[in-house]
Amino acid sequence: TPPTLKIALAQTPNILTIEFSEPIDETALQLATFTVLPNLTETNRVLNGPQPTQMSLFFSQNLLSSTSYSFTLSGIEDCAGNATNLTGTFILPDNPVANDVVINEILFDPLTGGSDYVELYNASNKVFDVYQWKLANVAGDSVANKKSIASHFLIFPGEYVVVTKDTNNVKLNYPVHQVGRFVMSDLPTYNNDSGTVILLTDFVELDRVSYQDDWHFALLDTKDGKALERINAFDKSYNPNNWHTAAEAVSFGTPGLENSQFVPLQELGELFLTNKVF
Repeated sequence: TPPTLKIALAQTPNILTIEFSEPIDETALQLATFTVLPNLTETNRVLNGPQPTQMSLFFSQNLLSSTSYSFTLSGIEDCAGNATNLTGTFILPDNPVANDVVINEILFDPLTGGSDYVELYNASNKVFDVYQWKLANVAGDSVANKKSIASHFLIFPGEYVVVTKDTNNVKLNYPVHQVGRFVMSDLPTYNNDSGTVILLTDFVELDRVSYQDDWHFALLDTKDGKALERINAFDKSYNPNNWHTAAEAVSFGTPGLENSQFVPLQELGELFLTNKVF
């Protein structure tokens, strides 16, 4: 079986690291032809051992953030002589600022034996890697209990990613979900009655939601296992009127998909009153 591409990871300012599914013949990898569009000039090639599973390429030009590059690596073979050509894409992730990515859906009171989840939405026109981003809560008046995301995962404009400790449990309990939008990570404790969900990087706080259980639909018999959905990603995170219980028709959660309660903000015209008093 010939080798396959495991991941192609762009790093600032001008490095591409390619990881393979198995060890590669060192000589073949050194001689392999690398082509990329938009064009880049390769200046150095570094392998991570005599039977490398990883190769880093250095370019004379700096990579452009949020720009998709397509590449072909021709003439590689594994140690058993299985030859192949590999194609793929890579993107240098951008650095987010506040509200580029927002907290879009929260399950803080899961079913018995279930797992919390936090869904994020990319509200910008940039591409980000959630690797080493942190979810936290509040203790006293301070940000506390930061839990880092240990996996590389690219989130593109208009896309969602669901962070949870137990991806299989969430998929089982919420059948209306999007496969491929999940990242497994520990989460801080989020209380069932009220709490604060904070999303941050090492440099900036991206979003914060201080929820109350009474943000749920008032006529629910129970709030267990019911996610709070953001009505519009571009309205305020702290506005209780911008949150609502996910619809019963979608089993009370839509992890990885557009929210069942989503309503777009539209400017339809102006309202004029003929009298100051009703």
